[in-house]
Amino acid sequence: MAKLIATVIAGLAAGWPALLLGGCGGDHERPPRIHPPPPAPIAPARTNTDVEPDSERREASPALSEAAARAVLSERFRAAGYRVRYDVPLARPGEFAFTADGYDPDRRVGFEYVAASERDTELSRTERAALAADDSEGGGDGVSVLVVDAAPGLDSAALAAAADAFLAARQPR
Repeated sequence: MAKLIATVIAGLAAGWPALLLGGCGGDHERPPRIHPPPPAPIAPARTNTDVEPDSERREASPALSEAAARAVLSERFRAAGYRVRYDVPLARPGEFAFTADGYDPDRRVGFEYVAASERDTELSRTERAALAADDSEGGGDGVSVLVVDAAPGLDSAALAAAADAFLAARQPR
């Protein structure tokens, strides 16, 4: 190891760096270095917030997915003390038959989020009317179901508010 270090030191003293860098130890002039031009500055990416939205062209946000809506509704029902079971079939002969997205069988309260693709197949007008009459009159078999139709612009905060209002009306007095 000491012999290697001694060789390197002797080489440095003899001008090896000049030889390695293109010099030959004589009076020859080195060719000028050519540097590439500096890169052009990159403009920051534009975002939607850089431009003021035109209120006439503003579109409503798409409706919540069924999974997202079920999560919001389940959370609100559980926060109010309900035990939520998923995909519970409900039926009253001659009035309605459907599968509720969430339902507490002990307290007979549930929810159904009707996605745009299910609008014509999930609950008919007659079934909705039977659920609404049962809910408002307190008659029938006491089944109370919050039915929410998917709509552009319906966000999780609005859905949570609707669930809270529905549940507040069902609290024991």
